[in-house]
Amino acid sequence: MSAMEAKVFEAFRSAGVPDDKAIAAAEALSERDPGLAAMRDDIGILKSDMTTVKAELGVLKTDVAALKTDVSALKIDVALLKWMAGFGLAMGAAIVLKLFLH
Repeated sequence: MSAMEAKVFEAFRSAGVPDDKAIAAAEALSERDPGLAAMRDDIGILKSDMTTVKAELGVLKTDVAALKTDVSALKIDVALLKWMAGFGLAMGAAIVLKLFLH
């Protein structure tokens, strides 16, 4: 009988459970314990993984903020290029009209 089984057996005995039933109950509980221990280990691994995910999420938020800043700068540059292209086209059209109309 393992140490855990002995403790469970003694607890059942102190509650007035007969020896044969206390032994059977202690053995039944000890058979379930490895599954519970594995589940506890899995929960520990999940907690560790969640900590890692939270840290990576923080990095991702920082990256997204930097990307927003870069996109805003690009929008300004594209707007300036549109005005420059429009002005160039207008000047070219004015020159062509001036050449053909005079």
